[in-house]
Amino acid sequence: MESTGYTLPDPPPAEVTQDSADAGYRYADPEQILRSHQRDSDHVSRLQELVTDVARNFRGSQWVLARGETLQVLTKLLYFGLTFASASQTLGEEYVEILPYAVKRNNFPSRIRRLLSVISLAFGPTLWRTLCKFLARRPASTTTGVETRRDKLRHLVGSEWVQRAPEAWFVWFLLRGWNVDWSKSLLGMRYITPVPERRDGARGYEAVGIIMAIPLLAKIVSSTFSGSSQDRTPPPTMDTKTDDKEPGTHQGPYKIDDAPIATTATKPQTILSTSDLTLPDRQCPLCLSPRGVSPESGGTCVTECGHVFCWSCIQEWGHEKKECPLCRQALRLERLIPAYNL
Repeated sequence: MESTGYTLPDPPPAEVTQDSADAGYRYADPEQILRSHQRDSDHVSRLQELVTDVARNFRGSQWVLARGETLQVLTKLLYFGLTFASASQTLGEEYVEILPYAVKRNNFPSRIRRLLSVISLAFGPTLWRTLCKFLARRPASTTTGVETRRDKLRHLVGSEWVQRAPEAWFVWFLLRGWNVDWSKSLLGMRYITPVPERRDGARGYEAVGIIMAIPLLAKIVSSTFSGSSQDRTPPPTMDTKTDDKEPGTHQGPYKIDDAPIATTATKPQTILSTSDLTLPDRQCPLCLSPRGVSPESGGTCVTECGHVFCWSCIQEWGHEKKECPLCRQALRLERLIPAYNL
């Protein structure tokens, strides 16, 4: 057996059952795995706050806001790289006394397998969001009746089945109780524990999984049928007028019943000329763009301390840090004041 960071005895044979209780191991309960995952998530969040504070002190708030996703990836690599990837238990695994176990190897996972798991855990969500943004930016085929491979991939990624995959995987965990992280199951890992099995008749989360699966399946089926009916609708030709908005009305990202609506928050709330918009005083301190001009900005707003930002910028900042990015006074999102005609 290769050297690991554990001091416990060797794991049992691949088929861990009650008959192998003499080896001192059994498959971990779903409750243990879920508590371990939650505890690790809490520690990652705390570590990310510390890393963000250090980066903000050295590089400033604008740098941190622009690279928040990168800091999140680095935090996961730091935490799981020093624990799971280095053949040591994470704080969550140590808390509930569980160990990762490679079923086919009949041994603890190799370092390569651990490293692949950490890489997929850290970079998986980021790569997925990058792929979705890339496909969304690429224009669809303008040829009637012709669907390119990129169009098919865009439809697949945007389908309800794929978008609901994380929820479906969590429901599958509640029903089967193997791994919360899909990467560990993909790499053939499960958790084992030396803790004796409970005798109080606990049955895990099967009932909760069934309850969560019913609305999830309903949403997927409903979206599939509605998508099929939309696909049968012929696309508009190049001469068809599809923009019936009144002049000067901007359709923003806000929707009601999947229909875009015009809102005052998505209009450029300014009467300044184009040259005046480029003045330094007109720039948002967070995005460094003219405030409230683009439809994505959501308009202009003022904090209680008197500083002016784009609505979307300060909303995103406020969910991460409850303080003004300029003066550090307390920031309450419900106290933001919209500013018009600036």
